[in-house]
This record gives sequence, C-alpha cells and structure tokens, in this order.
Amino acid sequence: MRTIVEYSTHKRALNAYPRRIVSTTFPGRCCPLAMVQVGEVQEEQGWPFVYRRCAVCGFTVRRFASRTEVLEEIRSWKRVENTLLTPDAA
Repeated sequence: MRTIVEYSTHKRALNAYPRRIVSTTFPGRCCPLAMVQVGEVQEEQGWPFVYRRCAVCGFTVRRFASRTEVLEEIRSWKRVENTLLTPDAA
C-alpha cells in the first residue's frame, strides 16, 4: 500500500500534507492523548482511512476504519435514504 508517510530517525517530523508527512519511527508517551486527524477521509482498496498524527512528537499512522464502523456507516446512510424516500404520513 502506498503512503505519504516517511518514517525516519534522522529527519525532523514534518507535516506537509497532502504531499508527504515525515514521522518519528516510534510513538511517544504523548501520542495517546495528542493524536489528531490530518486531512480528510481517504480510501485504500475500498477501506476508508485517515492519517492520525501526534501534535507533540509528530508520530503518524494511517487509521483504517474497522469492518463494524464501515457497516454501521452503511446502515446509517440507508436509514437516511429510507427516511427521505418514505412519504410523510401527515
């Protein structure tokens, strides 16, 4: 899978989204509380993902949606679609 993230121990962390992101090679203690979404939701082979980057140390990962999240999103859209297509009973 292609990615714009380059992991390096020699380069400084850099957020040049959407062209590239230079990331530290390992997460820091700061990561669990400081991860933020970078950019919009993208898709890789049918799976939605977002880049998540630590605002403190620069560690970056791609977070893919789980199968459950994807199915719930589809169900949600179908509910909205059915609501819009169902004539008002009023």
